[in-house]
Amino acid sequence: MKKVVIINGSPRPDGNSAAMCGFAAEYLSRNNIDYESFRIYGEKFSPCIGCDVCHDTGTQTCVFQDAAADIIRKCRAADSVFVALPMYGRGAPGHYKEFQDRFYVEYDFAKNGFTKITSPDKKLVVAITFGGSPDSVAETICYNIAFAFQDLGYGANECLIFGDQRHKREFAQSEEQQKAVENALGWLTE
Repeated sequence: MKKVVIINGSPRPDGNSAAMCGFAAEYLSRNNIDYESFRIYGEKFSPCIGCDVCHDTGTQTCVFQDAAADIIRKCRAADSVFVALPMYGRGAPGHYKEFQDRFYVEYDFAKNGFTKITSPDKKLVVAITFGGSPDSVAETICYNIAFAFQDLGYGANECLIFGDQRHKREFAQSEEQQKAVENALGWLTE
């Protein structure tokens, strides 16, 4: 049976990202797919401090055994991940970025800085919402997130870009966006 991790990368507890994550959870539940859901902003963890203990000792174990380490382990073990987050200041929200920085523990220096072997069976969907920036900025954020998830073995990804979402109830009121997320979840779990 497939296992999916849902990640809400938004600090807002009731915005578009939360609505998408709730929608994803309902979809997975309705289709009897095992999942676990996390809201990164509410998790307690330390940022990566670049101490290199994870690499210098050869253990690829972070000195901080906290919520980030636990979520990273669960993402690595899952078949698929669904990430929803807003664009803040032309990037991912700060707390999400601190979480993603912790992927450094999985970085493979033996491949001259390139990522580990990825699998096309490990799938990632990134859904980004934003107000007034060009889509190309969101595409760059999506690329960066997908590239980071390669360190966890994710070899296939899809990006959903929902611009002009300045109000926190846009996703909940858009059948078109809900259909796009439903289609992406179908691909994620096939």
